[in-house]
Order: sequence, then structure tokens, then C-alpha cells
Amino acid sequence: MGNIKADLKSALDCVLDFVAPRYCVCCGEVNPCGKYKYICPECEETIPPSNGAKCLVCAEIIGDASHANVIGCPHCRENPPHFGRSMASTVFGGAIRKLVTGLKYNSSVHYLSDITEFMRETPNLEAFLLDAVLVPVPLHYTRRLKRPYNQSELIANCLLKAFPKSNCIVAKLLKRTRHTETQTRLGKFERAKNMKNAFAYKQSIPISHTTRIVLVDDVMTTTATLSECANTLKKNGFTSIDAYAFSRRL
Repeated sequence: MGNIKADLKSALDCVLDFVAPRYCVCCGEVNPCGKYKYICPECEETIPPSNGAKCLVCAEIIGDASHANVIGCPHCRENPPHFGRSMASTVFGGAIRKLVTGLKYNSSVHYLSDITEFMRETPNLEAFLLDAVLVPVPLHYTRRLKRPYNQSELIANCLLKAFPKSNCIVAKLLKRTRHTETQTRLGKFERAKNMKNAFAYKQSIPISHTTRIVLVDDVMTTTATLSECANTLKKNGFTSIDAYAFSRRL
């Protein structure tokens, strides 16, 4: 029965590729045949490696795989974020950059299949998410009017799909209280200032304040956004807050 289902799926995929061809996010190759639907094998090589030693607080890669992970890099010791620990599935560069920006700015929701696959491949991510409430970073309503969705919500739902046994739920516990300048053109200190008091707590569903929260975003750069989200939840009584970003910008 398993072989029959696999054969039927393969046949259906061939039909879909004929009717609605897929294209590599980098080079445009038609119907790439590698392990990902929208990244061809050649462009897969543009993905920066993410298997080095990491800071377990901010998820930044701090050395090669021969080094040990650390709980708090120099930046985190000097300016500790308001969340406890964090994880990221990828490094922001090459084909990953194309996936993220396509989803964020071009309504390329079909890229979510590859994003979900990268999540499944992330070591220890399922254990990190176990029994958590996933809280996506919210968009301000003015930006939400310009986009058909909040990409952080989609990424949170991808985590549920990637790890159905993790016993997670998604809850919108935060809202943006003011429109903030895009972070992409700002430095570290300007990012933190830009996010200051930009969020407020909203109780969408009853959740115990002792429940473990995992904040979810598409990209983490300086931790400013996720840290301010965590700070807002802490001020409202939550005591266990970690963070996840699909991609970590180095």
C-alpha cells in the first residue's frame, strides 16, 4: 500500500509540474529535481552552513563545528535579551535569503514547503518546541494592510506541520502599538530604540503565565525585535520565554 501511495504521489507531482511548473528561487531552473522543491542542487550550495558552534541565547554562530556551544556570547553577556534561549534553522544568505524575501515581500507562500523541510532538518528543534505556546511577532495594522498575511504566523504554523507531535499551539498574544521603521537599514542600537515599547499584550486565549512561550519570527539579526516582544510578555507576568527564527542573519 505504501508503494502505491508513493507512486500516486509521484505521478501527481509530475502532472502538477507540467500544469504549474516550479522554478528555482536563485537561477530559475524549471522543476528542480533536488531535495527541495524551489532550490536546485547547484543553488543549494549557496546556502551558508549552519552547523557551527552557537550561542544558545542569540543563536549566532561563533565558531566551527569543532567548538562547543556557549550559553551567552560576549554580545549577550553585555546586552542580554529578555528571552532565555533561541534557535534558528538556517543562516540568512544565498537561497535562504531568496526564500525568506520571496515569502515576506512577494506573497510566495509556495516557498513554505521548503521552509518546513528546513525546519524538519534542524537538530533538536522538536525537543526545543515541546509543549510550548508559539507566539508570532505581530505586524502593525498599517503594514498588514499592504501584505496578505503575517509571515511570522505562517512560519509558526509551519512549525506545527513540521512537528505534529510537539504538542504546540499558536497564540496571538501580542499586538504592535505603533508603526516602526523597517529594521533592515538600522544598526544594533537603532534597532533596539526602534522597537522600544512597540508591542502590547493581548489575551487571545486563556494561557497560564507559567506556560513556556516560544516567540516566532522569520529572521533574527540583533535580537532587538524578539527581545522587546519577550519584555512585553514578562511585564505581563510570563516567566518562561524563548525564541525561534527561521533564519539567523550573521
